[in-house]
Amino acid sequence: MRILTLIIAIVALLLRDVASEEEVIKRGTFPFMAFVYYPDQTVEDGLRGQFTRSAVLIQNDWLITASLETDNILSLFPKKTLVARVGAISIDANFNLNEDENEQEREIIRVVRPYVFNRTEWWYNDISLLKTLLPFNITATVKPYAIRSSKMIGENCFMLVYARHIQKIIEERILMTIFVRLIPSSQDKCGSNFSNDTMVCATIDEKSNISASSDFCEGNSGGPLICDNDLVGTQTYINGCNQPYLYQLLSSWDDMISCAIEEKCEEEQCATICFSINKDPVTKISPSPLSVTEEIKIKLVDGYINETSISTITSPTLTTVAETSEIITQGTTSTTVRVTQGTTTTTVTSLSKVEDTTTETNEHTEREMADLQEERERKANVETKQQVLRSDATINTFCSFKYFMYGYLIVLGMV
Repeated sequence: MRILTLIIAIVALLLRDVASEEEVIKRGTFPFMAFVYYPDQTVEDGLRGQFTRSAVLIQNDWLITASLETDNILSLFPKKTLVARVGAISIDANFNLNEDENEQEREIIRVVRPYVFNRTEWWYNDISLLKTLLPFNITATVKPYAIRSSKMIGENCFMLVYARHIQKIIEERILMTIFVRLIPSSQDKCGSNFSNDTMVCATIDEKSNISASSDFCEGNSGGPLICDNDLVGTQTYINGCNQPYLYQLLSSWDDMISCAIEEKCEEEQCATICFSINKDPVTKISPSPLSVTEEIKIKLVDGYINETSISTITSPTLTTVAETSEIITQGTTSTTVRVTQGTTTTTVTSLSKVEDTTTETNEHTEREMADLQEERERKANVETKQQVLRSDATINTFCSFKYFMYGYLIVLGMV
C-alpha cells in the first residue's frame, strides 16, 4: 500500500512538472519581447527591487516602452546607464545575460517622450521610445515587431509579462501570457486615471488560467498588449495590479512614433509632438546636413564677401566649431572652418578680419610692384646709356688708331 501511494505521488509530481513545462514560452516565440533596466543595482523601483520595464523591439535600433517614471525615480536617465535586452524568456535575480542562448543587450542613447508629458500625471502619457547605440542583430530569437497603424482592435487579446510562477518559490521571473478581455472605454468602467483619447482598458479573461503571481504587474509597464496577433498597445500600471488594467493605444501615438523613429523631434513639424533626452550632447548641424567631421569652406574672391554670403553661412546652428585655417593669395582668400568647439559667429568675425587684411595686403602689393617696375625701368635706362657710351668709346679708339697708322705710313714713304 505504501509503495502504491509513493508511486501515485511521484506520478503526480511528474504530471505537474509536465504541465509547468507546457506553460513555459519557448525562446523565439515572441522575438520582439524585451525589457530595460539600470545595471546599477542601487537603482530600485520602490520595494520591488531592481528597476525594470518591459518593452517591444519595433526596429533593429528602436524600442517602445513606458515613460520610465515612478514616484521614486523621476529622471535617472541620462545620468545612469540604461540597457535594453531582447531574446530573454526569463530574468534571474542577478540579471545574468545568456549570450549562448542568443540574448542580446544594447545601451540606450536616447529617450523620446510625448511633448505633453507631465511627471506629476505621467500615466496619461505613459509611453517612450528608446534608441540604442548599436542595432540588434536580427536572429531567430531577436526580431522587431512591425507596427501596423490599425485602429481596429481584435477580440482575442493577451499581454506578455515577466512574472514569478505561483508554483515555484524562486526569484526568477519567466515570460508568460495573460489573456484579457477589453471592456467599454470610459472613466466609469476604467477608473479616474483613464484617458479616453489615448487608452483602452481590460480585465482578466475568466477563461484564462493564470500561473503568474499576484504582483505580476510590477516592472512590466511598457509590455505589449496583443489582439488577434496584432500589437495594439502597451501596459500602464498606476494602482498596482488592481483591475481594470490600462493600456496606451499605439494608434493614438502614431505621430509621435513616426517623429521619433525619423529623428525629427527637433524639427518644426514635430517640435510640438515629441522631445528627446540624449545620453550625450548631440553634435549636429541643423538644418545643414553636414556632420561634425566635415568642413565648411568659404572662398573670398578679390578680397570681398558680402553680407548675404555671411548670413547664408551662419544660418546653420553649430553645436561645436573651431580651428580656422586661412590661405591668403593675391585677390583670393580661402577660410576653412573645422567643427570642434565654438560657434560660427567667431568664424564670421575672423572672416571680416581676413577681408581687411586681404585689402591691405593687395594695396601694399600693388605699391611694391609699382616701385619695383619703376626701379627696373630706371636700371634699364642706365644700362642702355652705358652701352651707348661704351660703343662710342670703341669707335673713337678705332678711329684714333686708324689715323695714327695712316700718319705713320706717310712718314715712312717720305723717308
